[in-house]
Amino acid sequence: MVNNMSVIYTPKGKAYEYSPLALNIYEGCAHACKYCYAPDIFHRTLDDYQAKVLPRANIMSRIRQEAPRYADNADRPILLSFTSDPYQPLEKELELTRQTINIFRDYAVHYRILTKSSLAARDFDIMENSHSEFGMTMVFLNDRHRQEWEPNASSVMERMNTLIEASRRGIKTWVSLEPVIIPKETLGIIKHLAPYVNRFSLGKLNHHPEIERTIDWADFGVAAVALLRNLGKSFYIKKDLQKHIKITLRPEEITIPSTQKQGGIVKWKTTQMKL
Repeated sequence: MVNNMSVIYTPKGKAYEYSPLALNIYEGCAHACKYCYAPDIFHRTLDDYQAKVLPRANIMSRIRQEAPRYADNADRPILLSFTSDPYQPLEKELELTRQTINIFRDYAVHYRILTKSSLAARDFDIMENSHSEFGMTMVFLNDRHRQEWEPNASSVMERMNTLIEASRRGIKTWVSLEPVIIPKETLGIIKHLAPYVNRFSLGKLNHHPEIERTIDWADFGVAAVALLRNLGKSFYIKKDLQKHIKITLRPEEITIPSTQKQGGIVKWKTTQMKL
């Protein structure tokens, strides 16, 4: 049972669309992405959230205590992370995320990474031998746009190369195409990375009305769905984008991704979400 004091918890609202469970190892995030929602959650400014990045109190002892409860949790993978990135610059020294996924491997815990950092490649030796899914947030193709919106995150090319390396090593891969800011670039990301990505997740830009109103979300949604279907890719359309798409979406395209273990191999599964 997950309670309010647990570091491994059930996300609520839109957060649940990322994964049925989540774990935030760090507080704050050095990437300083302009579209980040986390500072508002904690009633902090973006500058403060970027400048003060620390491990959560007693985080490793709490993870060691809670991890055994989720042994072989195939239908409820744990997301690292929701309100921060598990591969902060500080992670290079502290290795808390590496310790965490080592613990998860020991207890056969299923987990999924979501990051904007190429540092994650350091831990592929663990991911390729555990119940892992490696995910990268990809918003832009043009690195000048990345520098404007995600100034301290890894470059576009570094992220792509990290995903390709994960795929080469047999690690299940996924890409979060959220937020969509320049639709043409989002479609380009899909085309470039399709051979190396097992699953895509798409969600629109929110909280930036001056940009949102310039995008025809219905046209973009139809174009993205058509492209992903033509490429034969597994994908999930988030609820905030679903409502703009006028074509009929298939059940597997509007369900929250989970995993299931069959014969020792991790395969994709979906968990129905009520609309």
